[in-house]
Amino acid sequence: MDEKIKNLILEKRRYGIKEKVNFFEKKQLKKDKPIQKIIGYIEMANVRIDLSKKVLIPRYETEELIYHAIEFIKKNNYKSVLDLCCGSGFIGIALKKEFDNVDIWQSDIDKNAIKQTKKNLKINNVKNKIIKSNMFEKIKNKKFDLLISNPPYLTKNEILSKSVLNFEPHHALFADNNGMFFYEIIEEKLSEILNKDGLVILEINPINVDWFKKRNYFIIKDINNKERFAFKKINQLQNN
Repeated sequence: MDEKIKNLILEKRRYGIKEKVNFFEKKQLKKDKPIQKIIGYIEMANVRIDLSKKVLIPRYETEELIYHAIEFIKKNNYKSVLDLCCGSGFIGIALKKEFDNVDIWQSDIDKNAIKQTKKNLKINNVKNKIIKSNMFEKIKNKKFDLLISNPPYLTKNEILSKSVLNFEPHHALFADNNGMFFYEIIEEKLSEILNKDGLVILEINPINVDWFKKRNYFIIKDINNKERFAFKKINQLQNN
């Protein structure tokens, strides 16, 4: 059996969908369409994320990021969260399902991301505040306990599969300045956007980990032992 067909069947089995691949689906597989896009959604971290718009497909690394954020919120009793560059809405929606009493804002510059997030909020029966904004541009007079983000972080010369390049938005994958463009903006605004004792947690590209270490971030490795998550508290900034 073709490997792509086998993987699609396995994914259907995971969701309890009839384990049959029709002619149209086979054609889509030949075009390198991602399995998640063929099925139309993905289920992770206790949420269902519809993928009908052209947005980044959630990865398992981001699911790990969510679980780390849950622990931070519980430990620090945080009450407000900004999910910056929210894409499909995966992070903020998963956190809202875990913490109904936490005020969660989700922001993205892309109109497809905003539409997709709104749809996924309805699917998961939760409510967050949605803002179409170029980074912090329209987020004014508001501070948060937690800033969480999985921004575009790939360098322009990284080699990706056709299934990624042809079916996921490049502006959600790649960033200027060797993949650091958005992190530089976030770093500059931390003292303005975070409350006292607030925290930032980011999904990062392991190749750029030294940039974060030099700025006093703590690093957490992902399940594949890669340095994938960076975090620090605002009071660390004030004391340095």
